[in-house]
Formats: sequence, structure tokens, C-alpha cells
Amino acid sequence: MGGDQRGSGLKQTLKIFNIIVSIVLMVFGVFRYFNLSLSIDQPWLVFQPAYMILFGIILLLSELKVKFIIDNLRFLSNYIGRGIFIIYLSTMVTGNLSGGDLMKYVSIIIAIFLLATGILYIFIQCCCRDKVEEDEKKLLDDEERGRSSSKDSQYQIR
Repeated sequence: MGGDQRGSGLKQTLKIFNIIVSIVLMVFGVFRYFNLSLSIDQPWLVFQPAYMILFGIILLLSELKVKFIIDNLRFLSNYIGRGIFIIYLSTMVTGNLSGGDLMKYVSIIIAIFLLATGILYIFIQCCCRDKVEEDEKKLLDDEERGRSSSKDSQYQIR
């Protein structure tokens, strides 16, 4: 019973981390648009903040278990996939350290936070394999029950 509570506490902590990570990423993307210094030789700077906002939304929706996201981006439903995705996002944040000194420091702090979160997910997958596999099995069982009940409801007379 104590292990289940500890696993539940870890799950809640990671959920909070994901929500924080996604909100920070979206806010940072919006902030980058306000601090945008365009030059003709770096046109990707217009798109980079939009991708940060989009990926922040995707991460948030995956944490909220939106069916479309979970079905189409299955790598976000396991720890190692989510960890690698968050590490990728940390590289995106540091992809361009333009702007003033404050913007550079904020970029580096956010990147370190994202990197640490991504490494934490991969660490959990590698070191807590039994608990992770148990959680994933429960998730798959819940999905199967949901699919079978929706299939049954298709054939019911309404």
C-alpha cells in the first residue's frame, strides 16, 4: 500500500512538473515574440516562438489526457518518450540566444529546467522500471476497457 501511495505521489509530482513545463514554454514563446529582433539572415526566428507555443500546448494536452493527442502522439504517453521530447524542447529554447542579457539568462534557466525534467523522466524509466511497467499496463488496460465499452455502445439501441 505504501508503494502505491509513493507511486501516486510521484505521478502527481510529474503531472505538476509537466503542467509547469508546458506553461513556461508557452509563456516563453509569447515573450519571445515581444522581444523579437528580426534580421534578414535569420528568418526562422519568426517561427521558433510559434513552435514553442505549439509544443507547450501539445505537452499540456497530453498531460490532460486529450484523446486525440494520446492516440496520435503515443510517445508522449510513456516516460522515455516524454523525457526525450522535453530534452528536445530544451534545445529549442537555447537554439537562439538573441536579445538582451536578461533574455539570455532566462533562456538558459528555462533550458536547464527543461533538461532536468527530461532527464528525470528518462531516469524514472530506467531506474523504476517495475513501477513504470505496472503503470503503463494499467493505462493500456483502461484504454482497452474504454474501447470495448465504446464498441459495445455502438451496437446498443438508443
